[in-house]
Amino acid sequence: MRNMALSLLLIFTVTLTASAQSAQPAGNGWARVQTLAVSTSIRVKAKKTVVCKFQSATADALRCLTNGKTDVQEFPLAEIRYVKVPHRLRSALVGAIPGAAIALGGGIGVATANCSKVTLFCGFTGAIIAAFGAVLILIGLGAGAAADFSATTLYERQQDVK
Repeated sequence: MRNMALSLLLIFTVTLTASAQSAQPAGNGWARVQTLAVSTSIRVKAKKTVVCKFQSATADALRCLTNGKTDVQEFPLAEIRYVKVPHRLRSALVGAIPGAAIALGGGIGVATANCSKVTLFCGFTGAIIAAFGAVLILIGLGAGAAADFSATTLYERQQDVK
């Protein structure tokens, strides 16, 4: 039973990772930014990082709205380091997987342990492992959402090779 649960968790993780990578269109060029739908949420790194709603992109600049619908910001292409589409929920869920694996694997392991009779020790150990896994799930959710490591990179400026 424990091996089956761990196998299912591994399959889920691999499938989620593969789907996240295949969802990203090929190429990393400025043309991908220019074809974005208006009001798509993006993260632009120039002199500072700004999360905004895409408005338009020309051959040499990007315009987006910040603070709702009031402030239009324009970024010259020469200053833009990258443009990404955030996926905080997906990153949070992927970040929670290690904690879920520990909670599930440890809980099932203790629940199926060969205890000659139900004792306080067997139940207490299972509860401790489940609580530890729950804490790791929460930490993983927060860290994944904050880091947003599964954001789709649309454009990244190539560094000059010296």
